[in-house]
Amino acid sequence: MTRCCKRHLKGIKSPFGLFKNSDKVRKKIMLYALLIIGLLIAIVALVISWQVAVRKLSDRGWFWVRVPYMKYLAIETDRVLTRLLVACSGERWDEIEGEYNKTKTPTDPPLERVTEGLVWIGVPWKKRVKDWYETYADELDPNMPPLHSVGLEEKVYEYLPLTNASPDISEEERERISLLNATQVPTHQTADAIEARATLIVSEIVYNPMKALYNIVHRKTSILNKVLPVWREVVGGFNYFTYGQHLETNVQKVISRQIIELSREFRVAIGISIMEPIKGAPDKSEEERFKEVRITDPKNLPEGKIAKDIYDRWGTFLTSGEVKDFD
Repeated sequence: MTRCCKRHLKGIKSPFGLFKNSDKVRKKIMLYALLIIGLLIAIVALVISWQVAVRKLSDRGWFWVRVPYMKYLAIETDRVLTRLLVACSGERWDEIEGEYNKTKTPTDPPLERVTEGLVWIGVPWKKRVKDWYETYADELDPNMPPLHSVGLEEKVYEYLPLTNASPDISEEERERISLLNATQVPTHQTADAIEARATLIVSEIVYNPMKALYNIVHRKTSILNKVLPVWREVVGGFNYFTYGQHLETNVQKVISRQIIELSREFRVAIGISIMEPIKGAPDKSEEERFKEVRITDPKNLPEGKIAKDIYDRWGTFLTSGEVKDFD
């Protein structure tokens, strides 16, 4: 074999060497692929863990908050109100912002409409979400968590009749009943000296969240304390004997009529309804000559009534009042 051929043969690698190198390359590719897949899994797990952690923190009001739809949240810096967040539709936003700006002072924070899910508020040792309780009993109850948001939708409060404590109960139970009675309706005498019990149902809508959160403490109790004097007057003007023998012959009909009449008088007395004369009925009874007209816009609330005072002081519009289970 010539010297030239030998040089050419030395330059040609063995096919077995190629196979041997390809195995190494394949192993390296597999290793890199596994590393990339592992890295992707770690990134996905980290992102999911981060999202879960952020949501857990936002539920506690740490660093972030989530504002539920149709709710307000008040954010405080060192216990001083600095932000008011609200999540609502565009149509409702114009109404809320306009109403809020009417009574807003230069030191009051502006309303901020929230459109994203999470809102950064800051470090928890400086920033916090305002918490509150509807009653003093709720605040004393260790199992009752505080409220944070204030609803834009209508809220209904049901005030049950006063609970009479038995003389042989424990002191602890007596104290519990006493706290519950702060949000219950006491009995009142009618015009004919009959003790009457009733359940009152009051509906409300918050128009000014700052007034609703900071101008009132234990709002369910406070609203009842406002309407109770009015209810006492309504009951005091009611007379069972005007129904005469109907009380014996058709009790259910009389009771239904009582509730309708008392509910109407209650709404008129607190100032969320007015009685307007009906045209063409001059010779009929007073009840038939007038009709009840509900007030649907807080701008039309009459002066000197409880509903107007509650709206001006607490930014809360009483939309309805009903009497239930009057006996």
